[in-house]
Amino acid sequence: MNLLRKIFSKDNSTVSKSMICFSIASWITAGIGFLIIPISTRLFSPDELGKINLFNSAISILYPIFCIGLDHGYIRDFNVLDTDSRKKLWTKSFLVSVVLIVCGFFVALFFRAEISNLLIGQNDDMMPIFLMISLLSYTIERYILIEYRLRDIPGVYTLYAIGFTFSNKILFLCSAFFWTANFHSALIITCIANVIMLIVCIVLFRKKFYFKKITHDNNDIKSAFLFGWPIMLVVFISLFAQNIPKFFLKEFVNLSAVGVFSSAITIASIITIAQSGFALVWTPYVYSHYQNEKDNIDAIHKYIVLLITFIAIIIVLFQDLIVLLLGEPYREITYYLPILLITPVCSLLGEITGIGINIERKTKWHILSNLVGVIVVCILCIVLIPTLFELGAALASFFATLSVFIFRSVIGCKYYVPVKNFKYIIISLLSLILISIINCVCFNNKPVAYIFYTPIIFYLIYVFRKEITKIFQLFLSIGKR
Repeated sequence: MNLLRKIFSKDNSTVSKSMICFSIASWITAGIGFLIIPISTRLFSPDELGKINLFNSAISILYPIFCIGLDHGYIRDFNVLDTDSRKKLWTKSFLVSVVLIVCGFFVALFFRAEISNLLIGQNDDMMPIFLMISLLSYTIERYILIEYRLRDIPGVYTLYAIGFTFSNKILFLCSAFFWTANFHSALIITCIANVIMLIVCIVLFRKKFYFKKITHDNNDIKSAFLFGWPIMLVVFISLFAQNIPKFFLKEFVNLSAVGVFSSAITIASIITIAQSGFALVWTPYVYSHYQNEKDNIDAIHKYIVLLITFIAIIIVLFQDLIVLLLGEPYREITYYLPILLITPVCSLLGEITGIGINIERKTKWHILSNLVGVIVVCILCIVLIPTLFELGAALASFFATLSVFIFRSVIGCKYYVPVKNFKYIIISLLSLILISIINCVCFNNKPVAYIFYTPIIFYLIYVFRKEITKIFQLFLSIGKR
């Protein structure tokens, strides 16, 4: 309890306030994504929603490539550059990304039929335009949010993040209300919203651009690129591994399966709300205290494992009520939803056990670990999806993430061991796996499933009894004050 008070004590109030304020955008974005599921699954057929989700997945995979790591380089050099140098590097980085996107547009024009068929299974001549506008939107969002994050302006940061979420993730619903509920009309509405958002951002952010002597010296952008491209590669491989099951479902099953599976992923992503808040706390704390506060770091990991495990279990217990919000064709996801919930849990646990890789700056291991994940997910998708369909995709995602977690844990602990006892992590993972198996076996007999869940939950309460007691005491003391 003293540890929890220490993290959010008066001495650390500025840091705590900053972490909470900047995580609000992630919470709101994830919440919006969850809230639009009941609407989108009723307005759009699984086929059309599958196309929309495949397009969005392609954009999320591609836009880091067009940033070529300059965004990460800018973050790295922000505090060592003066104001004019920062503006020059920001402007150069943004312009390079825009030029690359425009060049990509002309290339896409020649292969528009192949690209369109790859993404949505049909020819759409407007696909290069859709891609270019969406990539520009994602890119300018990235650079603007980085700037306000580094300048510690959480209010404006949150407003921009919500604005881009509306233009990219929500306004497409208007096509179903005022036009037609299909992929093409949804993307036209999204692109119009993105163009308006781009114009507004450029006008409001125009003073940030700095063209004076911009080509006088390019050492700054070279340094940013050399630092950032390995991180970009890690991000790209990670996003590729996360989204590739959707494309295998399109090839081996149909677009309807993609739409249903994507809705399940969105529900499972509720856990990422806790994950995003954790990332803002855990990593800076470990970097600052890994040498002299090993006991506190070990204690924090227990609280994080407790939180993430019980969030997953609560979602499983109430999944039948949650899916009532969805359209009828989407309610079959409860068969494999618990498996999908383990994927973000493994990702979060990997951030804990693999922190030694970051401490020792051995980022090459992140590239290798994510490559392992890509290989595993591709092989399992080919083997499992043709016979198990969406369940096969869920299993492929789970085993790929588990392999990355194991790889990072083994390598990371060679440099730094943040966890004294892996018992908590192992018990939590095995409990969630067991709950997923019970859910599949007893899918048509839910009362029996809940009977089997009960001893697992009570055992977890017993394992985390000290942490639960301390959290309860902390809330009591806060309530008394």
